[in-house]
Amino acid sequence: PLASASIGSVQESYAQLSDLRRDTKKTVDECFALQEFFTTSRNTLAEIAEKADEQLRGALQCSAALRKRLNKAHLNSSLVCVISDIHHALRQTEEKILTKNNAGGDSMWEAPASFQR
Repeated sequence: PLASASIGSVQESYAQLSDLRRDTKKTVDECFALQEFFTTSRNTLAEIAEKADEQLRGALQCSAALRKRLNKAHLNSSLVCVISDIHHALRQTEEKILTKNNAGGDSMWEAPASFQR
């Protein structure tokens, strides 16, 4: 009974970890969609600024001002750091589950490599 309770808690932990991985993947996919939207919007704004410069004969220098501001705007580098941190935490959690399971002596039964009579 005790061993089955331990196995059950390990399976529950893995199920929760699996849920976290699935949620992380969903969030990452949404962030990539946001990145794509950001890039498209930035390109569209650049085109609008160029048209404004053409129409206003460069009086406001919209393109230059926009380029200066948009060069500082990057989602990608921050996103990579956050994704890396999340996956690192998930790996650490999985290692803790494995270590706790194996250290307690209540680890799951494994078939022997050979049988002796």
